[in-house]
Amino acid sequence: MINQFIATFILTFIITRVFTHILHNKEEIRKSKTLTQKLRNCTNFEIHHIHLGFLGIILSFFVYMIFGVSNSFIVLVAINLSLICDQVFPLIFSKICYFSKLGIGLATILHLFVVVLSYFYFF
Repeated sequence: MINQFIATFILTFIITRVFTHILHNKEEIRKSKTLTQKLRNCTNFEIHHIHLGFLGIILSFFVYMIFGVSNSFIVLVAINLSLICDQVFPLIFSKICYFSKLGIGLATILHLFVVVLSYFYFF
């Protein structure tokens, strides 16, 4: 299960970063093609993937309550925890740009920290 968690966690980070960089329009943010931008345009709320991660963690709790620790639970937790870790620094510290080298570096370090912690937790 640890390998499934780590693989899903890291893969989510890579996929999220690649797609946000490809689909984000830096000149005119409202024209970005990301899922979160489409949600922002529809709802007029400032939604980011960290918010989707927190909603997903709540969903993971319900999956856990119904099925216990299962593959679905592990995958949901890994995906949503990665979404949270990817954007936590830019939202806490407004001067850190999500797309900057510092933003990417801090997100990478936080992901590696969670991977190391998960090894200690599972072993």
